[in-house]
Amino acid sequence: MSRPSSQVSEDVPGARATRCSRGPRDHHKANRISAKFIPPFLILCAAFSCYAWFYMSISWFLRNGHTATGVCLIVFQIVLLGLMGGNFFRVLLTPVHYAPNRADRQRVQGSTNSTSTHASDEPQYPQEPPKTYDRPPSDSQVRQYLAAPSVVDAPIYLADRNGTDSPRYCSVCDIFKSDRMHHCAEINRCVPKFDHYCPWVGGPLGHTRYKFFVLFITYVAIYCIFCFVTLVIATVQRLRAIHQGLDRHIPSAPAVWYVAIGLAIFYGIMMVPFSLFHIHLVCINKSTVEYINAMPAEVIVNRSPNEDRQRILLKHGMNPFDLGLWGNLQQTFGTVRSGPLALYDILNWVLPFKCSPGDGMNFPYSQAAHDDIALKLKTYG
Repeated sequence: MSRPSSQVSEDVPGARATRCSRGPRDHHKANRISAKFIPPFLILCAAFSCYAWFYMSISWFLRNGHTATGVCLIVFQIVLLGLMGGNFFRVLLTPVHYAPNRADRQRVQGSTNSTSTHASDEPQYPQEPPKTYDRPPSDSQVRQYLAAPSVVDAPIYLADRNGTDSPRYCSVCDIFKSDRMHHCAEINRCVPKFDHYCPWVGGPLGHTRYKFFVLFITYVAIYCIFCFVTLVIATVQRLRAIHQGLDRHIPSAPAVWYVAIGLAIFYGIMMVPFSLFHIHLVCINKSTVEYINAMPAEVIVNRSPNEDRQRILLKHGMNPFDLGLWGNLQQTFGTVRSGPLALYDILNWVLPFKCSPGDGMNFPYSQAAHDDIALKLKTYG
């Protein structure tokens, strides 16, 4: 399946990535550099907030007779820190599983003239492969990708916007993009179910990392609220005890409390709405890229090898991957089975155990999308 020589990646982030990656200047270097330094800074902030919070709990609640309150708060704090830290390190350490570009495929296939149904038969980027900025897929991952069915052969796939019957195409990676795959400009590679590049957690967020990212920012938002409320209560009680001259153990210099309250306010203002936004995206089964690039979806219906492929414009505003609230939640957090294993599956929703289900390349279309396609195929004849 050939491509016109002027064709670039059709979606907005991919097109921008194509132009930037071929230019003389690297406009995304600052993001990559910050992705190396921000995660350690966040760890230091978390360590300081823990020190301030435990100092408050021990020096105020426990030493002033509020033993039960202090112990309950400490247990809750430890559990919350475990959940927050576990998901943070899962985001950092989980491989992204980039789609292999032409250089990766040539490395594994051992021929510069090798072809693949996953790519155009007329490569559109120069002889020198584009520079990438992360570890390439392993040989086994590339072979697994090449052995999998191509999006070209799928019965339904998202259409390119050039008016042809081909799938969406990335001219940088020279690859036909499977549904929900987008090009990450900072890394210069295509990422399955790409959401966005986040320097706060060290890099791109795609299918394998997104669940842990959503859990992490949700727990950070809860942690900020928890620290703010408990520290403010302890500070008010301390000031009241000083004013009333009560016979209590009163910390003489709780300046560390005030700094921790400031950090909780600063991060809470960012993380509470940010976590709510991503929970909303999970509920409607959209990535950030798909949410921003909200254009009417067009699909190609491949009815049979002997028939022409039919291009269908779906109903305006329809998200073809919206499976309903329960189905959308399972798409990100994992399938919940019936029977005794249901408890384990529910725990997997809140714990950093498994990645999102599936391979990140194939996603089911909603029944509403199938109904709309069937109606329009009948109309078109």
